[in-house]
Amino acid sequence: CCVVLCCVEQAPKLDGPYDPYNLQTEEQKKVFDGLRAKLEERDPPLTPLEKEWTDDACLCRYLRARQYDLEKSYKMLDASLLWRASFKPETITAAEIAPEASSGKVYVSTSRDWAGRPVVYMRPGKDTDADPDTKIKFVVWVLENASNIMNTNETGVEKMTWIVDFSNSSVGAPNGDSVKVSKDTLHIVQDHYPERLGNAFMLNAPFVFNAFWKVLSPFIDPVTKQKVQFLKKKEEYKKLKLYIPEESLEAEYGGTSTFEYDFEDWKRRMGVDVDEQRDGDAAATSSASSDAAPPS
Repeated sequence: CCVVLCCVEQAPKLDGPYDPYNLQTEEQKKVFDGLRAKLEERDPPLTPLEKEWTDDACLCRYLRARQYDLEKSYKMLDASLLWRASFKPETITAAEIAPEASSGKVYVSTSRDWAGRPVVYMRPGKDTDADPDTKIKFVVWVLENASNIMNTNETGVEKMTWIVDFSNSSVGAPNGDSVKVSKDTLHIVQDHYPERLGNAFMLNAPFVFNAFWKVLSPFIDPVTKQKVQFLKKKEEYKKLKLYIPEESLEAEYGGTSTFEYDFEDWKRRMGVDVDEQRDGDAAATSSASSDAAPPS
């Protein structure tokens, strides 16, 4: 057991706040300084929110994603700034995505893997019939939530682990909506959340998923592909323990954690009262309709 764990990435041990800048080589620091300078000269200039988002850890992730090529890193970062200004992921509230969260199809576990990373569970068999834009918005909220709870500046943790379980999934042949959601999600994860994926485990993937994989493969970065592992049989679940402590891994995957996703518990933890939110929205809509109605 000890020999195995020595080969597994462990959670960072910090003596103080995370300092990614000084973890770089001298040559890398020069490229980093160049990227920071280009941001300061950017037109339009960064907003206060964008300045906060582009901290040292963020810049280092974009540099690593583009092998410290200054121009490519800046192009990628600039595209993400434009996307965030348009999509506004930081404004998505838990109440907005609650209908998607209610199914338990995707959630961030309360436990961490051996490297201290948040573990995200995804069960396609519980997917909803929401429109593609709503599904993508939910995935973005999950990515933002998982990124925020890492508390990178204090912990040094920058990545997350995903477990995708296709059990009880009725995945059909790729159609327009499913391909769109998959491609858009892949694009967002690779281009706007670089260096955020630690590992992804695909469990019990049905044969038809190969069609999805073939459609998406040309769009998947080779580095990302290396982080994806397929576990086809329950006997292979034991491999998960190399990455996630047994007490943190859910029981159905060979762990001893008794955690089960509960939507009411999720609402409590997220500070959401969906019923009151729905009633408030209905009242506001009714009031607006009354105000707009012509006098009789």
